[in-house]
Amino acid sequence: MRNFFNYLTGTFGEKLSCSKLNSALNDIFNPTNGWQAKAHFEFGGTNQVGYRSKQKDGITYIVSSACHDLTNPNPMQDLLSGGRTAAQTLNEIKKAYPHEQVKVLVPIAQSNKFCGSTRGHFVLLEVDMHADKIQSAKIHDSKGPLLDTFYNGAGHLTKQLLAEKELGLDKDFAVTSEHLGHQALLNGNDCGRFTAYYADKIIDDNLSNANAKDAHAFFARYQKLA
Repeated sequence: MRNFFNYLTGTFGEKLSCSKLNSALNDIFNPTNGWQAKAHFEFGGTNQVGYRSKQKDGITYIVSSACHDLTNPNPMQDLLSGGRTAAQTLNEIKKAYPHEQVKVLVPIAQSNKFCGSTRGHFVLLEVDMHADKIQSAKIHDSKGPLLDTFYNGAGHLTKQLLAEKELGLDKDFAVTSEHLGHQALLNGNDCGRFTAYYADKIIDDNLSNANAKDAHAFFARYQKLA
């Protein structure tokens, strides 16, 4: 019955937690392919990779662990949502790469209240930095725009990043959103997988070439996404 439901909804597999997504990212962006694991931190009693970095065509690409978009998280919310804010991670990267062209890809666990509960959806945040200054920040959402119209993921992240004074953002800075629609409306499980897929596309191909069929082939390629 589950497989039939997954077929009807275009669902690939079970929903990933932040820890499982981070473990999958370790497999995809690994040392064999030239990636360096950095900024380890403790999360849920285990040691986690903060981010992975690689130089390509004069750009430092960074794939972060999952972060959340909360502005005032309590300890339990923080733990369930990856243990780190996007602002905290970007500030660390800003300090670590003060003189480089950097593209940071951050899976965001959207964790603010939505329709009486927690949003519980992953999106990918793409941030361009140059000489330790954030130039732009854009959300890539595998869903269509319907639910985000009410959730306002870009608004939550903008508020969080502006509150981090060390990032040095202008007061008119704003995160933007792109709704790609590759994840079907009734598919509530595969958002974490799509963030990994989009990161890979941005680094090694072009996000304009992304599609649901290619994404499912990518998921099947990696055991921890399957």
